[in-house]
Amino acid sequence: MVLVGLEDSSSLDRKKEFDSIDERVTLEMLNNKKELNMKSEKSKNTRHATFNLRRNDEAKRAGINRLAITTLSDNWRISDTTINMTLRDARALRDFLNKNLD
Repeated sequence: MVLVGLEDSSSLDRKKEFDSIDERVTLEMLNNKKELNMKSEKSKNTRHATFNLRRNDEAKRAGINRLAITTLSDNWRISDTTINMTLRDARALRDFLNKNLD
């Protein structure tokens, strides 16, 4: 009977150890998921245009990840022009330009 009690206490200790490992792994997985779902914005400025890329918005709506291309006007009478598109459209534009520009 005493040996059974000892085995039970050691198995309880091992179970607690595994539970704490599971908790740490779960916390790491949640942190990694949060990092992946974090909103990111990237910008690139050139002399004549500005490119803004917005991805992984937490809203999770279709078309929420967008690319905006703004061309800057040299004339004060004409305002800057902005083209907004989804990332799917941006990929199609990229593929078209890669195929046709050499």
